[in-house]
Amino acid sequence: MFAVAYSLCGFVAANFVNIMWLDALIYLPLICNGIDRIKAGRNANQLFIWLTICIIANYYIGYMVGLFTLIYVATAIINDNDQQLKAFALLKINRPFINRFFICGDLQRLN
Repeated sequence: MFAVAYSLCGFVAANFVNIMWLDALIYLPLICNGIDRIKAGRNANQLFIWLTICIIANYYIGYMVGLFTLIYVATAIINDNDQQLKAFALLKINRPFINRFFICGDLQRLN
């Protein structure tokens, strides 16, 4: 009974046809590629460009894209851990990557 009431709710019906939030999701693989390029030691231009385009395309969920990038960076750091290091040692090893990610475009540090 509650499921039927929820499915017939006007809010759900109105947002079902609203695909505006999908605009920013198109750029997520490109943002992930930019983060992977920073992790590989290359410059951060691609990440900066795609994040800017993503937020311009749909600024309503820009904060969600920002949270996604933070979660992806944390996942990249954890998955790259060959040894079973503790959190502090893992952060210390990945400090250059974290700095480049947060600066995201400081070419002097990247070269």
